[in-house]
Amino acid sequence: MCYEFPLRSSSEELEAENRDVLILLFIFLMTTTLFAQVGEDGLTYVQRKQKWLRSVPEPRRGLSEHRKRLYFSAWLQKGIYNAAVSDALHSILGDFWLTGGRSHHGYMIALIVKYGSKGLRVIDSDDEMTVRNKYENDLILNSGVFEDLNPNKQLWAMAGIYLYAHYFDKDIKLPIYGHRRGIDPKHLDLAEQNWPTFSHDGRTYRFGQGPYNAKQLTEDYIKNKLNLWILDGNREMDSLNYHRAFVGSMLLIYDMAEDREFQKRARMGAELAMLDAMMDFGGSEWGGTIGRTDFRRMAKVSDFPFYEYFGKSTEDDGRPDIKVLYTFDYEPPPLLIDIAVLSDEDDDYFHFHKEYHNSGLKHRSGKGKWNYVTPLYNLGSNVGGHNSGWQVTIRGDGPGRFIRLWINDLEHIEDKNETRYLGNAGNQYRNALFAQIGANPVLHEAKERQDWDEDLSDGGWYFKRLNKVYVAIGTTHNSASVELGIKNVDYDSFTSFKNAVKKNARLTESSYTTSKGVSIDWDEHCGLNSPGDCAFPFERMETISKDGKMISWQNKVMTIRYHGKTLTYDFNNWRADDPPKSDPPPAPPSGVTIEVD
Repeated sequence: MCYEFPLRSSSEELEAENRDVLILLFIFLMTTTLFAQVGEDGLTYVQRKQKWLRSVPEPRRGLSEHRKRLYFSAWLQKGIYNAAVSDALHSILGDFWLTGGRSHHGYMIALIVKYGSKGLRVIDSDDEMTVRNKYENDLILNSGVFEDLNPNKQLWAMAGIYLYAHYFDKDIKLPIYGHRRGIDPKHLDLAEQNWPTFSHDGRTYRFGQGPYNAKQLTEDYIKNKLNLWILDGNREMDSLNYHRAFVGSMLLIYDMAEDREFQKRARMGAELAMLDAMMDFGGSEWGGTIGRTDFRRMAKVSDFPFYEYFGKSTEDDGRPDIKVLYTFDYEPPPLLIDIAVLSDEDDDYFHFHKEYHNSGLKHRSGKGKWNYVTPLYNLGSNVGGHNSGWQVTIRGDGPGRFIRLWINDLEHIEDKNETRYLGNAGNQYRNALFAQIGANPVLHEAKERQDWDEDLSDGGWYFKRLNKVYVAIGTTHNSASVELGIKNVDYDSFTSFKNAVKKNARLTESSYTTSKGVSIDWDEHCGLNSPGDCAFPFERMETISKDGKMISWQNKVMTIRYHGKTLTYDFNNWRADDPPKSDPPPAPPSGVTIEVD
């Protein structure tokens, strides 16, 4: 077959060549974007990281302590080290970041290894030695790492000590496992409860005994916890308090450990924890049942590692231990980013996320937690040990804006309350919930820079509207109900939603019948055993949408399917596909200056 092409003038040829170049450039940009999945903000992780680095002001002593700490890792990433940056380092060392009950020790080990004598040589040698002395003398040689008595917050510390020992002293020993010398005898029982004797790979570490090689003990401790928490669950990983410590410390190991097998385990653990959180997230804030969390956090935007990875953050928000993630050589697989971003889904999208987040609940009939998630709201509850209540979370007018609501029998909740402050005894079917409170129901609302567009009482019901989301709340002297709807998905208007509730819905002391005629009673914990809802028992983690299973778990193998893509994690041998690396390590900075007044 032969084709004939018309002759073109030189100007036409030049225009054609330019057009061809533009087409090739467009194709390149499209394929690059497809490879590097964009987040909620329309940026890839690399673009978001560069945007953050560009937004950081030059270091100066007039900045607030919070700003210095927030920008500290960015200054190092940019090769800047002057008196203001040094001040920030010493300020961090002087408080709970490296000493005391709320330590996140890995935060500093990441920076002295990457930007000290082992890496790009940004931090001056005197300041590096100050950090190293903290690790060696305060945390290792006197077993001070155990003083907090709380292993949930100390994963950063264990990761930090592992890396310190690896890079600076492989033979250094922890004198005692579980506590430091001179501990108050009254605290020994609690210490042993939180740091129990454990074994891993044929090695046993006994509470109160030692000395133990610091690198080997911390490696075995982390691997042992991964085996227990990843496969059996841990409610603290569902916590607004502790989630970031788990993910951050595991990504620290992935980025900086030189043991490939250890790196793989740490990455898989971090990604499972992020996936679990994202599936409870929806389009607003983390919703449904959560682990131990201070009540005061419920009305605030919380800081999660996946905000930075999936485009839900803002430049000047967050904590230093979150922003330091931008210094790590890590980005999530595109499928995880895709599954986290619901802004590209239609309003009628939903998924139903179920899991066991506590080893005591695993595979027990009728026990577990679940969350019904849409792009605009989520509603989640649970049944079983550590009943942590239920809540509704509704997306607001922009990032970090939302309204939470729940119903219980507490008129007043202390800010530091960590138990039963959420909704009481919620039995749920998708977008509706019945709660047998057992006392006078009290409606609680937590608002973050957001209020209702409409809020009224009509016909014995409370009706509320925020953008496209409709809410109907009913109460009796000892029970309550919540039902949600979305405009043009469930009802064509707020008026038709209200009329349907007033006409069809019924709340008694023992059941709630929805506006669509679905009856939820005290014996129905979650779903009505219909396909796609909550039949017990289920696997460790399972997520179902209208298109079928998104996340399945069988024989310790988790498979994710979404938008025609698949990702598999085999926890029998800790194997998963390697994530892409589209962000190469930074080149050594040039012209680094140290200015000390």
